[in-house]
Amino acid sequence: MPVLRRRDSRANTGFSLTELLIVLAVLSLLLSLVVPAASRLAALSRRAQCAANLSHIAKAYFTRKGHDQISTDPPFSVLSEWYLQLIPFLAANDLALACPEDDDPAAALPDIKMLVRGMSLNPFSTNPIWNEVSGAEMPGAYRIWKVSQEQYSALQGTIGEGRNIQAKLPQYDPGDNPEKYYFLFEDAGDWDYEDVVMEVEENHGTNKLKIKLHFGYTVFSYTMTGPNDFEIDLGTNGSGQPGSFVFNMVGKLSYGMNWRADDIYSGTHRILALDYEDYLAFTGASQTEHWETFKAPRHLGECNVAFADGAVESMRLDEIDPTVIENRLKYWSPPHATE
Repeated sequence: MPVLRRRDSRANTGFSLTELLIVLAVLSLLLSLVVPAASRLAALSRRAQCAANLSHIAKAYFTRKGHDQISTDPPFSVLSEWYLQLIPFLAANDLALACPEDDDPAAALPDIKMLVRGMSLNPFSTNPIWNEVSGAEMPGAYRIWKVSQEQYSALQGTIGEGRNIQAKLPQYDPGDNPEKYYFLFEDAGDWDYEDVVMEVEENHGTNKLKIKLHFGYTVFSYTMTGPNDFEIDLGTNGSGQPGSFVFNMVGKLSYGMNWRADDIYSGTHRILALDYEDYLAFTGASQTEHWETFKAPRHLGECNVAFADGAVESMRLDEIDPTVIENRLKYWSPPHATE
């Protein structure tokens, strides 16, 4: 007589709903622990790479400063595209200028200058004047002024030979198209700012910089210089001809250098360079508002800072905030400075 065997219902139906929910809960718990840990490890790795970049920049800076002692080249100036001056001392590795945590690094612009009557006017150097005041508030005579496309259009009915428009020059506002702007040059002192107009258009898709030149009536001779020994005589006495030129941008830039770096010597625990959204960190007594605009806590709420003594540290923003005078004197100003 056959023996009847009771089937194991568990073997036929698999896991119960309760068991599945328990498994899912355990997996969710594991993921909640593993994913943040993995993300943090990746962030720490990017922070370490950024710190290495800043260390390379600091070493290149002091190597370049030492080079100045034996070279007939113009001395290093932090105010004149410091990154271009350091690239040869970074083994031509401009990748060291970009932080891996920076999703939108700035385009590093080429070294282009206008030479006129013994002056070298560098339009792409960060100039706090046109960013902070209007021409009416201009402290002294400036030979160059930056305006946006909209601002230039608004000035069209005003600009003309011999018309003093200095008081009408606006504080720079990038407007709707920050990649297109104009530099207005003044040469002879009538402050009409129409002697040379440089129209600039950045194309980040192609990594190109296009420059168009328009001439009014120039009294002095202008020469434009650029990378790879580029040099062109632009004429004088109204003879300048409009021209278009295209240059390569120099890669990407994620760091700012202390604007007083030239006065900070090796071995001092003063800020040389750091994570920043502009290539110069203007942190003087009247310019600390730049800090709020350009500070960059990219690394888990902190920023990497390279010091002139060779140290690179991750620091909280409040520790180095230059709007606090104690921080400014401790970290940003040259030793023994009272401001």
